[in-house]
Amino acid sequence: FFCRPLPGHLGDLIQARGHGLAWLTADDLPAGRVWDWLVVDHYDLAAEWERGQRSAARRILAIDDLADRRHDCDLLLDQNLLPAGRYDGLLPAVCEALLGPGYALLRPGFAAARDRREADGGAVQRLLVGFGGGDAGNETGKVLEALVGLPAARCPAGVDVVVGAGNPHRQALESRCRELPGCRFHCQVSDMAGLMAAADLAIGATGVSTWERACLGLPCLAVSIAANQQPIARAAAEAGLLTWLGPAQRVGVADWRAALAAALADPERLRRQGQVGRALVDGLGASRVAARMGA
Repeated sequence: FFCRPLPGHLGDLIQARGHGLAWLTADDLPAGRVWDWLVVDHYDLAAEWERGQRSAARRILAIDDLADRRHDCDLLLDQNLLPAGRYDGLLPAVCEALLGPGYALLRPGFAAARDRREADGGAVQRLLVGFGGGDAGNETGKVLEALVGLPAARCPAGVDVVVGAGNPHRQALESRCRELPGCRFHCQVSDMAGLMAAADLAIGATGVSTWERACLGLPCLAVSIAANQQPIARAAAEAGLLTWLGPAQRVGVADWRAALAAALADPERLRRQGQVGRALVDGLGASRVAARMGA
């Protein structure tokens, strides 16, 4: 891994998982070695930078979902439900585009959990709440307050709340979870697939977790926590994959409570969302990408 030591970096986590890590102090990769593949995953890097790394990398894979700049790459990966034609004119003629959730980069545990998970009938006994590693806007806290206002007869029997180690509201959320019956707090979990497999409904953001939930057939109430997530969320909602409430900053406690009440009262809608997800994502996307890199 080549990363910059910016605030919030995950260098310690990368090294703890056994990967090599070098900190970038200049614009280009360190000289002296030629890599088989360079995988570029950064919204501010485009064709000019990629072209400059050709002496250090035999081939380049660019990961993107904005389609707002040109690339100089051999493979382009966009795992989202968006029109394929939006990359027209942005890629070299020799570049192969890998498009759609069939290429979603999921850990092997999700495909394994998918095989273990029984078909969901739509009834919600267990709820999973998780908005990724940061959650600066404290969507998790809003959802917990929304649960408090639901009639006891409608509340799920169990709630799993997942936060990242860098969550600025971590201590307050852990304390709040201890006050709620059936609520369990988890921080920086390693088995997210297991928690998703045990849930009947998820609440979260519309990042890569969209495809993790889809793989397991887990219906979801979701918000977008970044502007680039909004087109992805809109397309997923239109496909019947999830219920999108809109940008997170526009969604309050009352909105979450109303959405939860509507979802719990409509198990058929949740069942259909689960079916759509399983049909779109089988959890083997990483293997497909690796196969194209080896071709």
